[in-house]
Amino acid sequence: MPARIRLWHRPKKSYKGKKNIYVDLQYGRDYRKQVHTDIILFDDDFNSEKEEIKRSHPNYKSLREALKVFKQRIEEGEDKFLDGQFTFEQYHLFISGKSDFSSVDDYLNTEIKNSRKPVTYNDYRNAYNAFKLHLGIKKKLKFEEINIRLLKRFKQLFLASGRSNNSFNSYVDKIRAIYNDAYENGVVYQELVLPKRYKLPKTKTQHSVCTFEEFKLGIQRCNTQLQWESLTMWLLQFCTRGMYYKDFSRINESIINKDENSDDYKIWCVDEEMVIIHRRNKTKNRVSAPMYIRIDNYPTRQLFWMLKYSFAVRFWNTTNRDKVGKINDNLSIYSYDADKSPEDEKFHEQIKNGYQKAIRSVLPNQPMSFARKAFKSIANAHTTARVADKTHCIIMTITTSQ
Repeated sequence: MPARIRLWHRPKKSYKGKKNIYVDLQYGRDYRKQVHTDIILFDDDFNSEKEEIKRSHPNYKSLREALKVFKQRIEEGEDKFLDGQFTFEQYHLFISGKSDFSSVDDYLNTEIKNSRKPVTYNDYRNAYNAFKLHLGIKKKLKFEEINIRLLKRFKQLFLASGRSNNSFNSYVDKIRAIYNDAYENGVVYQELVLPKRYKLPKTKTQHSVCTFEEFKLGIQRCNTQLQWESLTMWLLQFCTRGMYYKDFSRINESIINKDENSDDYKIWCVDEEMVIIHRRNKTKNRVSAPMYIRIDNYPTRQLFWMLKYSFAVRFWNTTNRDKVGKINDNLSIYSYDADKSPEDEKFHEQIKNGYQKAIRSVLPNQPMSFARKAFKSIANAHTTARVADKTHCIIMTITTSQ
């Protein structure tokens, strides 16, 4: 067998004559490398013919398990090398337990960036940066450095920072997703397995439902067009069943259900209202039922118009004029696809961050994400959860009556 397990010929001075076990990879004249392990032994404790640790060693069991890891890597790696699945360098790195990418940072900014949607890449990048920030690490991390010890240290430092359990679990899931993507692509050769009971219990986020008086006070606080626009977006999200902000770039008149004889139209539409058939951005690639959202003439349709014209005023005479929705389309506020263009994704993030910052100054206790939660809370309070998932007519009756 070309791969042999041997004791190094020179003893380590600091270990009183003990020698390192190493793996000698030799496949002809062109392919030869050595992998040095951290297992150190005296000559008398190693059977070189059987390539085994002798049972007489006081730590026989633990050292045998450590050596078994390298034997398994040799067997698996050699098969892949001889079958042409590995280069010799990859084979060598596989035995070493290392990656053929120089760092996690490089993998994230190349493979992940090129294979994921911009929003997913940004989520992974932000989670990875937060991971390094808590650990106080500024240099690039190698895959082999993300081990149990580092993960436990991250958990300890994260808990000390006072952040929520949900944030911790989200960061950990994304770090594991990056690592295991590299595993699936053959960059690293073991999956990242989290320690037992590592993730924290999920905590339910507490939030207060926005009242009519609170929203009215937010209007009174408005001093800028962007603040007013952020309030309009908050209310529009609420009036469209808590629609995600990113979905509005996909809304236009083409998704209106115009079949007046259909059951959906008869159920949802009264007094010349309209209903749109919408697939959410986050589930557009899944086989799932569409959402039916009724667009009431008041106030939902007016909110579409007001937001559309305010956005157009802000960007019509700028280089981002093409991001403005079609003027003659009553439901088209924005015209870009953040999932297909990095430029559009960047613009989307700037607009979203602008709204989030503006809403904090006029509605400090109700961030943009709470529009969805407010709809759900009020709907559940006035009907069953099943009905709440299917209708927002009840909500509109409540809000407009105030």
